[in-house]
Amino acid sequence: MLNDIFGELGLGDDILETQEKPDRTVSQQAYVAADQSDGWFNAVSDENDWEISLVRASSLYSEGRYSEAYSFFDKALQGKKHKTSHQIGLLESKIRSAVRGKCVSESQLKQDLELLQSCISTHGEQIQYWELLNEFYASFSPVNFLEHCRVVILLCVSSDYSKFWRMFQHLRCDNLCNFYVFSACRAVYLLKNEAEMCSGHLKKRCLQMAEEISKEVNEKFPEKVEEASESARGHTHNRRDYPSDDLPAHACKSDVAFKNDMEQKKMVAEFVRKFSYFFADWPPSLVTELEAL
Repeated sequence: MLNDIFGELGLGDDILETQEKPDRTVSQQAYVAADQSDGWFNAVSDENDWEISLVRASSLYSEGRYSEAYSFFDKALQGKKHKTSHQIGLLESKIRSAVRGKCVSESQLKQDLELLQSCISTHGEQIQYWELLNEFYASFSPVNFLEHCRVVILLCVSSDYSKFWRMFQHLRCDNLCNFYVFSACRAVYLLKNEAEMCSGHLKKRCLQMAEEISKEVNEKFPEKVEEASESARGHTHNRRDYPSDDLPAHACKSDVAFKNDMEQKKMVAEFVRKFSYFFADWPPSLVTELEAL
């Protein structure tokens, strides 16, 4: 019958016959569910997979096992040639693990920091690098006080944020106290401002931190707090304070506002001019040395 109908099309019986498809169903005995349990990646045998190394490193880091995390972050870095953005992220994680675990020499850390610095190309990446550099300076000794101070100044100029002003509390210098008192008062002032823009537990946390810092600085330097607080409240960050931030309307700030060495010197010099109380007890030669870095 079918041949009579489709005969002129030249379709043979072998084409018209229904072809049997292979049975692809999996039997209940052969089915194995994907392992989604905690730590599943530890059972994976392929240690040359950089993605598995990264997952292991992240897990170890979250558990505070920084020395082991460092090894796996390094293995993930060596596993393939990464895009620059991926390489930056892996390098940052590797360095932070080394700083917190103190598992490598200071010279090796400096090499990794230099490699990271050579990869960054935007101001946002610079800020992340300066944050990491601050953590490095705060964790290792002896550290050049002025180099550490310069890094924190660059962070405060880039973003007038209480988190960055609190970093001055980790600088090591026994003879100077104005910068310590002023930065603490500035952090308290900014924390209260940030609390007004928050709600819930974040608001509570900001106010709690402000109270703790205020109590500490009042106990150590009661005679300086009032003057420092007045000076700290008298300054607000303005883009016009830093001309290099004035970009054309069409410009992408994250790309264009990368700060070269000359612009960084200008940022430090402007900070020195703007916050004179901060440096009131510094010898002039020390201020000059800071601006020259």
